[in-house]
Amino acid sequence: MSETPVWVHNGEILWRHRRLLVRVFLIAAACSIAVAFLIPKRYTSTAMIMPPANTNSSSVMIAALAGRALGGGSSNNFSSLAGSLLGTGNTTALYIDLIKSGTISDHLIERFELQKVYDKRYR
Repeated sequence: MSETPVWVHNGEILWRHRRLLVRVFLIAAACSIAVAFLIPKRYTSTAMIMPPANTNSSSVMIAALAGRALGGGSSNNFSSLAGSLLGTGNTTALYIDLIKSGTISDHLIERFELQKVYDKRYR
């Protein structure tokens, strides 16, 4: 008489207790879904824009390499923004680039109701 493998024996045990396993699974799934919907959603976010206090030689070198890799022209807005973020550029340019971004300009238009002020239908 040959001995049955362990996995066959374990499979038989699971099969005999299949109803209990299904019930436990369903109860756990129902509890998980209930908890997920009952917990209040809380999102907090803070963003701070701080110009660099001082510039060091490594940030100047990184900005130069970034500008060279992007095509290097002074007309390249991204390289000027990268330079500003790394402390090599003008902080005023950083704030101007941020205000020109879609997210911030949309928020300003909504906050000050500029479409009504200028009688414009579209942004």
